[in-house]
Amino acid sequence: MKILIVENKDFSKKALQILESIEGVEIVSKDLNKEELKKYAKDNVDVIWIRLKNYIDKEILENTKIKYIVTATTGLNCIDLEYTKKKKIKILSLKGEERFLQSVRATPEFTITCMLALLRNIKNASNAVDDYSWDRDYFKGNEIYGKTVGIIGYGRIGKIVARYLKCFGANILVCEKKEKRIPTYIEKVTLEDIFKRSDIVTLHVNYEEENINMINRKLFNLIDKPIYFVNTARGELVNERDLIQAIKEDKVIKAAVDVLNHEARKEIRKNKLLKFAANSNRVLITPHLGGCTRESMEKTEVFMANKLKKELIKR
Repeated sequence: MKILIVENKDFSKKALQILESIEGVEIVSKDLNKEELKKYAKDNVDVIWIRLKNYIDKEILENTKIKYIVTATTGLNCIDLEYTKKKKIKILSLKGEERFLQSVRATPEFTITCMLALLRNIKNASNAVDDYSWDRDYFKGNEIYGKTVGIIGYGRIGKIVARYLKCFGANILVCEKKEKRIPTYIEKVTLEDIFKRSDIVTLHVNYEEENINMINRKLFNLIDKPIYFVNTARGELVNERDLIQAIKEDKVIKAAVDVLNHEARKEIRKNKLLKFAANSNRVLITPHLGGCTRESMEKTEVFMANKLKKELIKR
């Protein structure tokens, strides 16, 4: 049994020890681009352990004997799920591991960071100081306190973000399709109301086929007072052309985006939002940093190593 760790930079030593403790397992640990991965995947590999660098598709998986794909993430949009189903490749991920994920706080913290960065003009102010400018009045910002924040999706991350926002003194609206217990300090509203009433909108919905492009021109057109928009979920949830248009029309004051459409594929070089942001001071784009902390990556890789070990032992 051969396990190929596809991105090994700072891979958890504890997780590696767990994998090495599995009887009869050979571990190959590399940092591979797609072309290199295609080559290594055909070398009698049974398990590939991935992060978010490469899009795992037919081009990589065909003519291999891969039985498992392991990812320490909840989102699976970096994998061609139809093809893996066809090939009967089992995917082990963090999806559905709600109890464990309560202790993983990187993305909720980063969401608040994005809000503050937009409201306080952090990017532009820092760039100005780099150019030896020292004019704080030019970068006068706003506070979260007293603002109405609309949270789309009240799952694990949405709940934690709401608790953080309560500490800031925000008024909190939530849109959630499922029946869930909502605390009294939160008002449950429709998706349309989120865009009509919020000062800040933050997106925390799972990547599902039905949710692709759910944030689009129809919703942006409902905005009466301009909003700040934050997406630390998945890029495919937002119609990026419509977001650009909403910024141009001043419906969105600024946007913080940690995720892009098809970010693990070559098309990212053609991404229109990325090109727009390069010439605009109203879009903050980060390279999917939401879950990227030493603490969270250590926890999740150890958890997934144990999950894979149990899976292989029971075979």
